[in-house]
Amino acid sequence: MHLFEYNFEHDTSIKMPTYTKFLSLIKQGKFTTSKGLIKVTSKDESWNAGVMALPAYVVNLLPDVYALTEQFYPATLHKTCEQYAFSLVLKNASELHPCDSYVYHYWEHGQKITADSLFNKLFTSSFKQLSLVEKEAKVCVLAKQLPGLLEGHILLLRDRALQAFSHDQFSEGYRYAWKVLKKEPFNVQFVRDLLYHAKRHLKIR
Repeated sequence: MHLFEYNFEHDTSIKMPTYTKFLSLIKQGKFTTSKGLIKVTSKDESWNAGVMALPAYVVNLLPDVYALTEQFYPATLHKTCEQYAFSLVLKNASELHPCDSYVYHYWEHGQKITADSLFNKLFTSSFKQLSLVEKEAKVCVLAKQLPGLLEGHILLLRDRALQAFSHDQFSEGYRYAWKVLKKEPFNVQFVRDLLYHAKRHLKIR
């Protein structure tokens, strides 16, 4: 799978009702699969499912992935339940290995918007006129640059600042906010958002 993300107990301070419901649900401990009951605890792992390379025998495990997803999701409405089900079933049946050194997978909202904007600049009408070899060469150049371009892009920095603030991770929020302000100090909407969260931080303290 793409990479190891966290144990289910990784951050109980995250104010996500669906995640809190999931933690409460797995305290029940055991869930039904085609092979009987399996135990799920807060020590179990979530692996990012944005990239998966699976051997053929995994097709026989899919009923168990479906079974766990159907037990997790209705009780929690947590959008990552299918990923959790894959992580648990595959971990129990085999070894999981990360593939992030081979595939650059981006999934955050800010990353998606930023990548779309970069690819839209590449895929112009003149790009369509290039030969296949020329197209591949240009795409390869952008693909190699993409990780660095995403990490420093203003859209991603803004999104990470606001995401951190929304989870009450104020130190991280201020760190990203400072990077945003250095790049665009006169973004009125972002300054308003920053002031809102700063006032909220003062009230919490």
